[in-house]
Amino acid sequence: NAIYALCKDKEQTMWIGSYFGGVNYCPYQWTYFEKFYSRDDIRNFGKRVREFCAVDDGTLWIGTEDAGLNYFNSQEKSIIPVSAHLEHYNVHGLCVIDDELYVGVYSGGLNIYNLNTGAVKRYYISDERYNVQNSIYAIYQDTKGRIWICTQGGLYWFSPKEGTFTRINGFSNMYVHNI
Repeated sequence: NAIYALCKDKEQTMWIGSYFGGVNYCPYQWTYFEKFYSRDDIRNFGKRVREFCAVDDGTLWIGTEDAGLNYFNSQEKSIIPVSAHLEHYNVHGLCVIDDELYVGVYSGGLNIYNLNTGAVKRYYISDERYNVQNSIYAIYQDTKGRIWICTQGGLYWFSPKEGTFTRINGFSNMYVHNI
């Protein structure tokens, strides 16, 4: 019954991600929920939905803590696991910027998945492999184009051009869960 993520898409549909309860779908024009969870036709879909990322074209990306990255096909109403060769299957943060999906992974840093080619670039805040700073919980691009990264070790700006992270003063050694 723990709700982890909420997202309203352009059709006013509510998507609700839960811990152990899968994805719940509530269309705007109806009051019932349609549930998507691990079953025979969706075997590899996780039970711990952590994050959603809706894209203007109707695409919905779903990050789970136990089964990695997934794509929702709205035409077929199916959930498709995406083999993005992420550092870890425990996905926490998602953000689409241009033609790339930024994926924050628990203990796995920032993985940038090119939506056209499938190539993945990886960036780490700390050189120590399993440092808390490399556990990224949320990613957000603001109206000025800055990319904010929330971690267990603080709040950062990410520069894709340089591939570097800049710590935000006043947020050092803090668990920043969302933005």
